[in-house]
This record gives sequence, C-alpha cells and structure tokens, in this order.
Amino acid sequence: RAKLKVTQVSGSTAGAGSGDFHVYRGSRRRERFRIAKILEEADKKEKFEAFMKRKEEAYIEQTTRTAKKAAKRKRRKENQKKMRKKAKGEAKNQFNNDGSFLERFRQQQECAVTDLPPAMEEEIKSIDANKKLTAKKPGKWKSKKESHVPVIEAEGDDIIITVKHKASEDSGAPGGIHRVEFIYVKSDGKILGAKKFTDESANKEDFPRVRFKDLPKGQTLVAYAYCNLHGLWKSEPYEVKSQRENRLSTAPDLEGLGMKLCTLLEQEAASAIKDHGKFTVAFSGDVAEVVKASKIKCQSKFSKWHVFTTDDVVGEDTKESADTKDQIKGSVVEPWGVPEENFHTVDRTKSADDAAFSYSQEIMKVVEGLPDPQFDLIVVKLGKDGSFSSLRPGSEILQNSDVLVAPNGTGVGFTIPLFENAKKIAILVTKKW
Repeated sequence: RAKLKVTQVSGSTAGAGSGDFHVYRGSRRRERFRIAKILEEADKKEKFEAFMKRKEEAYIEQTTRTAKKAAKRKRRKENQKKMRKKAKGEAKNQFNNDGSFLERFRQQQECAVTDLPPAMEEEIKSIDANKKLTAKKPGKWKSKKESHVPVIEAEGDDIIITVKHKASEDSGAPGGIHRVEFIYVKSDGKILGAKKFTDESANKEDFPRVRFKDLPKGQTLVAYAYCNLHGLWKSEPYEVKSQRENRLSTAPDLEGLGMKLCTLLEQEAASAIKDHGKFTVAFSGDVAEVVKASKIKCQSKFSKWHVFTTDDVVGEDTKESADTKDQIKGSVVEPWGVPEENFHTVDRTKSADDAAFSYSQEIMKVVEGLPDPQFDLIVVKLGKDGSFSSLRPGSEILQNSDVLVAPNGTGVGFTIPLFENAKKIAILVTKKW
C-alpha cells in the first residue's frame, strides 16, 4: 500500500491559526464600543428632548403667569387713578371747558335711529304709503314747498337732513302744534334710519335736523319729512360722495409727464366704462402741450369717451385768443379718434351768459351724478400764479357757486362745484409756465 506523506501538520488542533484570534478579539471589541456609543447618544438625545420640553412648558407657564400679573397691576393702577380723579373731582366731567360738551351733546341728540324698533318701523311704513309731494310736484301746497322739502347736506363725514319748518301753535293741527312728526331716509327702497319728533321734543326756535354717521360712500339717499298738516314730502336724490385720495407722481421731463397722463387716462377710462358705460373727462387748454409731448396714443374705447373743455373765451375776443376747443381737438379728439359728437365745447359765438347756460345744460345732459354732475376725471395745468383753468386768484367766477358754468371776464368756465364733485382731478405742474 502506498504511503501518504503529510508535510503541513496544522489542522483543527488548538494551535491551528492562533494568530487570527487577536484579530477577531480586536474586531469584537470595536463592535461593542460602537454599540455602546450608539446607545449613549440615543440616551443623551432622549434626555435633551425631555429637557427642552420641560423648558418650553415652564416658559409658557411663566409667560402666562406674568401676563396675568401685569394685567392685574394695570387694572389696579387704573382703579387707583380713577379714585384719585374722583377724590379731586376730575372724574365728574371729561369734557373741556370750552363749550365742546354742548356741541357733542347736540350732535348726539340729532342722530337718527338706525336700529328701528318694530313699532317705529311699522309706523314709518304706514306713513310711507301716503302720497309723496316734491318741490316739482307740491300739489295744492305749492306755497309750502320751501319749508317742507327735506334738504340733504354733508357736514364733514356726516350727512345732515334739515327741514326748514319750525314748530308752531295751530288749533287745526293734531295736539294744537303744527310740526314735522317724522324724518326718515331711504336708499334702494330700504329705510336706513329715522327720527321721530313729539309735541314735547318739538323745538319752536330751530329747524328739525337729523344726523347720519358712517354711511357707505357712493350710496344714493332720498329723505322724507312728514308734516302733521301738509303730508309727506320727498327730497331730490343725493349721492354720498367719497373723499378723493391725494397722490403725487413725478416725471423727469415733459414727455415723461405726458406718458404718465396717458396711463392715467387709460386706467380711469377703463374703470368708468366698466362701471357706467362711458368716460366723461374735461381738459383745460394748456394740457394739450403735455399730451402732445408724450408722443403716444392712449389705448381705450374712444367711442365711449365724452370730452369737455373746462374753459374758453367767447364773443369778439375769440379772434385774437387761444382756442381751447382747437387745442384739445388737435391733441386728443382727432389723434385718438374720439367721435366728433362726443366732443362737447363752449359755443364761442354766443354771449358769455348764453354760452354758460347752454354749456351747463349740455353737461347736465351727458354727465351723470346727483345732485350735481360728477366728471370721472378733470385734467388741468397749474399756472404760475397758482391758478388752473378759469379759477384764478381774484376772479369773479370764484364767487359764483350757484351754477355749473359761469362767465369769467371775456370767457366762461367751470365753477367750483364741478371741480368739487369730480371723482378725480389731475393737476399737472411743469417748470414751463
């Protein structure tokens, strides 16, 4: 039998590969260290999160407690202050010693009742069913219209309704006193508020007045006054006007100013056409220079535009005077394509009085607004002396506020009411006067 010769005697004996044991032990030690490190980090993280939670809860509790104490201290100080004022007698009257208390008290007494009790609302509805008399249709009481038709006016942000009818003794009147019993206001058929006058509250020295506060802007009001002898009287519609916003815009030169003006015209035209189907705008003659300097054309529905001039000369002086009509026609109407029939100007062939009257009639026919026409935009240029359009320092037109257009020297022009009623006014200021 052949013999097998073995030259490598290392095998599964205890000494076999003894050098690998140290490698294994080192590897096991490192693994144990790694696992211990992971567990240590997890424990630290858990403890840190628990600490932060306790800290946040403590902060919230402390903040709440501090706020309660601060509120308590504030109440205590206010009470102490009131007690000191009371001891000195200052808490008895919070008004200045200048008569302001009486004025404020009077205004409070004039305020209308806006949250009507059911009984009062039913009483007004029964009164509202009566025939309504107006200044134009006073019926058999024609001589009474001046003293019975309600007058609506603005006083700051308040609306005042006045009936020029003082209470008086009259044996034919109910209770022996001839007076206004009710004043109430409606908008879109809805009663906004009312005030009832009794025999005891009837003032024989003053006219009946009712005050409304915080009425929405743009709302159309109609006032009614009920007299116990002459029936129910109705006012003309009145629109609550909103305050114009003042805004300043600058440009480096005349061309830039003209471009900004064109942008403004585009924006206001789009808004007006969307709102009521047309755009009513008035220009003074010197605005033509700024429009031409822009060298651009507005983008708008010019068929919906109605262009007016704010002033012009009339009569024999027209031969040697600048023609506002031609200036606006050459810079706005013809270049931009405004229809000729939508260009409204002063008739320069008439006398000043006749031209002013006919132009006023045309404005009232085209321009909407209550009680006076309200232009969507008026564009004027400031003069060197602070004037614009026909409004110049010392001019006679400044004293005329009863009409819309009035004579002014050798011409005619818009009066102050038209400027005051306009929704927006653009005043152009340039270095060149």
